[in-house]
Amino acid sequence: MAQTQTAEVTRLRPKGASPAIVPATNIGEAVHNLLKDGWTRLECPTLGRRYDTLIDSFLRMVSSPESEKYVIGAPRELDKDGEPDIGLIFKAKGQKKPHPRADEIAEGRTAYDSTKWTHHFKPRLLGYLDKTPGLLESHDTFFLESARMQSEAALLMLEIAEEMDRAMPGYDFAQRFLLGDSKHVTRLLHYLCDGPAEIAQRHRDQCFITGAIRSSRKGLWLVDNHGTIIRSAEETRPDSILIFFGRKAWEITRGRIQGIVHGVKDTSAHNPLTRKPRQSAIFFGHADVLPEEANWARDHMSDLTIPQHVEQWAKL
Repeated sequence: MAQTQTAEVTRLRPKGASPAIVPATNIGEAVHNLLKDGWTRLECPTLGRRYDTLIDSFLRMVSSPESEKYVIGAPRELDKDGEPDIGLIFKAKGQKKPHPRADEIAEGRTAYDSTKWTHHFKPRLLGYLDKTPGLLESHDTFFLESARMQSEAALLMLEIAEEMDRAMPGYDFAQRFLLGDSKHVTRLLHYLCDGPAEIAQRHRDQCFITGAIRSSRKGLWLVDNHGTIIRSAEETRPDSILIFFGRKAWEITRGRIQGIVHGVKDTSAHNPLTRKPRQSAIFFGHADVLPEEANWARDHMSDLTIPQHVEQWAKL
């Protein structure tokens, strides 16, 4: 029997009470939690240990004059979801998104929430570096650690997809995940935290499954399958990673699996003197979606309406 996840939620608790989330200790337990609640934590200390070295090298990259050779003014490529495909991008708060998706337009999320540096890593990025001589040699730790984190996270998510096939047969999750290989991406974020408390608005990820590997500061919240707001997903922990479903899981299963609503709030927003930049490392695992599943999703977009109690809490 899988352990029951506990967390800080919206209902009132005795003063000072803030129970920790108990991570799953194996893939089977993690998948049990995912299918029941839509999210889980899974013990994975190796990815947590890689975080510090990777983020340190990332910050050196964005502060280096050489990064100007690497910054993408307009993304080199966009995937079919309108996301920048690879590279380093600077986004200013309030800057209009160049290619907002239909759901972003419908929800009014057509501008960036916070000033930030974003880096998207995919294996074929290394080919682009041939066009910027000296960059790979100057920042070899950054690119090497990005590649290691990408490969380790992808292998872990493949194990989860294989276990999902055993728990929920008929959807070929692992095969779809393998077919989505070219779209898997490791995203690094450096938020300057120079604006309101809501650093990232409430949303669902467009991928099949998300691995929030680690962040430097608290702030990530989510809503589970039961409508409960998990106010602190404890993403600063180095011993385990947070895993939850994205919208493609909802499309593939035609609603049997939900995409998890989540966002980021800076709880120190009301005291500018205590605010600090925030860094995160996230893996987005994609999966192949059939045309008929995509058509079903377009006809059922209204099912993804964000509950009113979540809307109200997110704006506090």
